[in-house]
Amino acid sequence: MTLTAFSRGLTRVALATLIVTSTVTTERASAQYLEQGGMIAIEIEDSSPNGWSTPSSPTGFSGEGFFRWDGPNYFNSPGNAVLTYQILASSAGNYDVRLRNRHDDPNATEENDTWVRMNSGPWIKMFSNNPNTPGNWNWESRFELPGPQYTNANFDINVGLNTLQFSARSRGFMMDRIHLFLPGTAGGTSL
Repeated sequence: MTLTAFSRGLTRVALATLIVTSTVTTERASAQYLEQGGMIAIEIEDSSPNGWSTPSSPTGFSGEGFFRWDGPNYFNSPGNAVLTYQILASSAGNYDVRLRNRHDDPNATEENDTWVRMNSGPWIKMFSNNPNTPGNWNWESRFELPGPQYTNANFDINVGLNTLQFSARSRGFMMDRIHLFLPGTAGGTSL
């Protein structure tokens, strides 16, 4: 190999490295949250409230606050008062999703849900209706899929930039924090 051919090869490698580095840097600049060790932790109030209220009680929330939906119910129309969070993942996989939430209606099936989606996928009803959850901050999080079919909450997350969104659904529902984690990751619901 001649010196000229060798230097052309180095130039191609340097150019490829520059392109990859620029892409990663752009994604990091766009991301609000970085996945580390299979875990992504998000404080809900890090987003603009976009129509959600930001009360200071009930207490017991994590971080600097929480959001409560005080507008109308949107049981059949997702896409209202959308909250958006950008995530940069280095590990692809099927992540468990746990939303630290609260609903104070004594009926566990009232004021207990929101809409959620990942990467512009379909909006999914995410709910918490264990009889022990009303009046308490809790991590119970399940999906209601068409059918209806009730499942554990999880999303496939790709390596690179991912977009998580919430949309208002039930009046009175409160959201504090969200964790997305690969199965077996320690601390999935630990503050």
